[in-house]
Amino acid sequence: MKPLSLTLFISFLSVFGFSQNYSETIVEGADRYTKSKKIGRYDLSVEMMHPVIVEKGGGKESMLEIIKNEQDMLLDQGFEVLETTTLLPLEPVSTNSNLHCLVPQLIVLKVGEAKFRSKRWILASSPDNGENWYYLNLDAYTNKSIKIFFPDWNEELVIPAPEPATMIEE
Repeated sequence: MKPLSLTLFISFLSVFGFSQNYSETIVEGADRYTKSKKIGRYDLSVEMMHPVIVEKGGGKESMLEIIKNEQDMLLDQGFEVLETTTLLPLEPVSTNSNLHCLVPQLIVLKVGEAKFRSKRWILASSPDNGENWYYLNLDAYTNKSIKIFFPDWNEELVIPAPEPATMIEE
């Protein structure tokens, strides 16, 4: 019985270490992805997006234009992201061609003089078993719409519905 217990313990440590390595890499990547948009480095944002997203979005130049227009529209409407905090990702889920996991982010926004806190979700996706990770803000996606880009989306991974922002300061 002892060899089985030892084997299970070693397996647990391997999986835990494996998961921890992913977590750190994913959190750092999601932070870079989010910050690249905030500082106007849309070229970095596009580089950090899954190649399937970029391809179906019309290529790098088209995606640069899309992201720039989105960010300009938010600024024109008076939205300003003051801070983001990336939390630990959920466990990665496998598909036939990718690892996917959801990464929660807490955001503080300024709209006019009011400040709001909200939670959003970022998709971290790896086509090479965790060697490289790509990111996508899931604000505009559902489990159905994401299948346009990832037809083999694993139904175990449910994109949470957007949560309403709460005012924290007027």
